[in-house]
Amino acid sequence: MDPDFSDEEDRYERICHQPSKSNVINPDEVIDLTPLRKKDDTGIEEPRSSTNGTLKLDDGVYTGEILDGRANGRGVLMKWDGHRYEGEFINDMPDGKGILLRLHGSNSTEKIYEGRFLENKFDGQGTFYWSDGSRYQGTWKN
Repeated sequence: MDPDFSDEEDRYERICHQPSKSNVINPDEVIDLTPLRKKDDTGIEEPRSSTNGTLKLDDGVYTGEILDGRANGRGVLMKWDGHRYEGEFINDMPDGKGILLRLHGSNSTEKIYEGRFLENKFDGQGTFYWSDGSRYQGTWKN
């Protein structure tokens, strides 16, 4: 027994309440004391903050689901270059199923691509549309 502790229970209590990320009680046992995000000191982890709203991104303005302050979920990105993306987002980027459109004035759109995206690039099954009406349907790899 360590002379600094009166008994094994005292040793355990004092080590576990030291402010550190993890504490070693013996070489075979590590207790992780990393604090959780708590709500009202109940010990229950808070849910991640989710809402609908609008964000200004590097390549345009996003409107849709926002999780932890970023475009995550379904939404629409009006790009500065005149394109519009409608679909799924992960961490402010088109990622998942989506449609990329070219806007012509206020009432007309032209479909450019419909399919899967990965980190803002065509990836997986999708169809690319040319302005002359021809198209390519297949698998894309970014």
